[in-house]
Order: sequence, then C-alpha cells, then structure tokens
Amino acid sequence: MKLTDPLETHLDQLRHSMAVLESQRATLGEAVIEPALMALREQLAALEAQAPAVPTPAEERRVISILFTDVVGSTALAESLDPEEWRHTVAVLHERVGEIIQKHQGTVAQYLGDGLLALFGAYSSSEHDPENAIRAALYAQSAVSALNGARPIQIRVGIHTGLVVMGELGSESKKEFTATGDAMNLAARLQSAAPPGGVLVSHDTYRYVRGVFNVTPQPALTVKGRQEAVQTYLVRAAKPRPFRTVARGVAGIETRTVGREAELGQLQKCISTSPRIGGRFGYSSSEKRGLERAAWLTICATGLSSVLKPFASSKREPMLAMPASPFP
Repeated sequence: MKLTDPLETHLDQLRHSMAVLESQRATLGEAVIEPALMALREQLAALEAQAPAVPTPAEERRVISILFTDVVGSTALAESLDPEEWRHTVAVLHERVGEIIQKHQGTVAQYLGDGLLALFGAYSSSEHDPENAIRAALYAQSAVSALNGARPIQIRVGIHTGLVVMGELGSESKKEFTATGDAMNLAARLQSAAPPGGVLVSHDTYRYVRGVFNVTPQPALTVKGRQEAVQTYLVRAAKPRPFRTVARGVAGIETRTVGREAELGQLQKCISTSPRIGGRFGYSSSEKRGLERAAWLTICATGLSSVLKPFASSKREPMLAMPASPFP
C-alpha cells in the first residue's frame, strides 16, 4: 500500500527541515538546534505512526554510501577484560555510534561483534549521503575517544560510495534487509586499511564532498581481486565554513551560468539604483554587515549562489564580493 500524497509530502518536508537544521548545527549551536530538532522528531514519529506499512521491494539497485567500523586491537582488549565488562563496553560503543549514525540519516544494517555496518541512502537516496556518512564517522571518532574506561578505545572507519543491490537475504526462518555487491567488499577493505582513530574514504566518496572536508591523499590501495589500485583519502576534519561552495561535476572545470541573462540584468539594475552616500551604500558598517548576512542566508537557502558568481570579483560592487563566510 502506498502513502497518500499529502502525508508523504508532509513527511518529506519534515525530513528536509531536519536536514537543513542539522547542517546549521555548527553555526547556531546545540542550544538552538536540539530543541528545534526534538520538536520535528516528535512530529515525524507521530506521522510515521499514521502511515501504513510499505512493503520492502524484493530487490533494488541503489547507489549508497557504506560505512564500516571496527575496534582497534579488540582481541587484546577482550582478553584483558572480564566478559561482562567487555560486553558493557561494546554495548555502550554500539549505542553511542548507532545514535550518531541515525542522527545523520543513516541506517545501522548490522552490528558486527564490536564493529558495525551502516548504510546511507538505503531507503531514500540523497546527494548528501556521502557527506552524512563522513560527518557521522567524525562524530563517532570523537564520541569513542571520549569514552571513559580502563583502557582507551580507538576505532577504524572505512567509507565507500557505490552501486549495490538492496534486498532481503536469508532463510524463511530468518531474513535481513541488506546490501550486496563489490562496493560492500571495498568499504570493508577501506576499514581494515584505515589507521587507528582514522576515517579512510575512497575516491568515489571523495568526489561527492570535494571542498567540504580537510583530507590527506593516501597511497593507492591495492585490493585483492581488483585490477586497478584504489585512490583513498584520510579525512582530517570538516572545513569550518558554515556556507561553502561544493564543486560538482568534473574536477578543475567550471562552466558559466547560462539562461539567466534576464535575472542578472534585473539584479544589476537593482544594484545600480540602490541609494548611496559618497559612492557607497547608505549604511553603517554594522548595518552593512547585517545586510550581508541576511542576503547570504537567503541566497544559500534558495540555491541562488551561482547567480552571483559573475559579480564575485566585481570591484564596482564590493558588497557582492563572495566571502569565505558571511559570519565573523
């Protein structure tokens, strides 16, 4: 049975609003974001409870981002701890990392001993799946390093984005919904090759997030059964800019905006007729800064930043020069 259109639309709108709020966490802070997200989560849960169950398709080809984690030196850790203490450690680890995965729109597909397998885009695909996977991995590393225990714990994380087949596997008595394909094998190999406390991603993941994270290219990884080595990157951290331009398409190639001559003409006309004092906009420095923030919030929210690129290097209109960040 399919969801009615109004309900499905409302659910999509709520999920989109949550994703937008989550992207502003670094800018607005936990005190602002968490209460807003909590209210939206309650609305989403209430609506999802009203929705009829949607049967999972038998098989479906999807491009998803795959995340594997594993505890470094888990055999030695387990040997040095009482079984109950080790079980508690793994349970806390799974809980913390699982919550982070879910918060970043991912799904924990399996808990694999002391590690786990998470999928981003398994049920609904988004162009932000690779970014969400990497952000979840970075937050997971921070959460694990903050755990207080008898011995410090580190995890390795590997992430790959690729084509898989989603579907149920198993016998009649026990089936699980999971992904299969070469992409799964490569993600697992990346995890095993990652340094302790590190997040290693493939080029197929990196090309979706170029410019969003600070990364260090690594030597090409030789994977058994593959003819060519795999280019990998070690993710250091997310770049601090709250608004950033993510390059899409072919690296190193930029194309001009086409079909927007009328809009650019209107924008130029508005600029040229704006009130000025002494050749500048008639505002104080603080007022001008406030206008810049408001303008950039509007532009970035509506996806119109590309329209302003022709003005980015304008000496005549310094207010429209595109800053690294609209915030101090």
